[in-house]
Amino acid sequence: MPSVKILAIADVTHNVRRYTLERPAGYTFQPGQATDVSLDEDGWRDKKHPFTFTALSDAQNLEFTIKSYFNTGGDGVTERLYGYKQGQSLVVRDVWGTITYKGRGIFIAGGAGSRRSSPSFAISITSGSWRGTPSSSPTAPKPTSFCATNSRVFAASR
Repeated sequence: MPSVKILAIADVTHNVRRYTLERPAGYTFQPGQATDVSLDEDGWRDKKHPFTFTALSDAQNLEFTIKSYFNTGGDGVTERLYGYKQGQSLVVRDVWGTITYKGRGIFIAGGAGSRRSSPSFAISITSGSWRGTPSSSPTAPKPTSFCATNSRVFAASR
């Protein structure tokens, strides 16, 4: 369970930050995978929090884009992380999980959205089948995506 230094912190919104971290030698992941992260300080190393990587798998550094929730009484990992500065350390653990294309289907994802009071979700529907990645096949299915937030529905087709 390596301890890695925070190399950079960039504000994305008022409560979302992008954290760029050192990448331990030999540490690999695939797009869609996650790891459990802890704050590298006494009393916090055992509090694991799952985060999905937002850097490309061949990038020099690790990157996470994390929404912080405040008013947790001081015991929330993301609230405390928001106060971290460049040079402080986090603990990253083994990589787990992934989402891979296995054929025709429906994908539904949900999240907190941009505000706690306005949850959002997305649905992606694909039809047809191909081998390889969508960009490698001229017969790739045409996904149709729907996104809803605050009772508005958006549809996009490629």
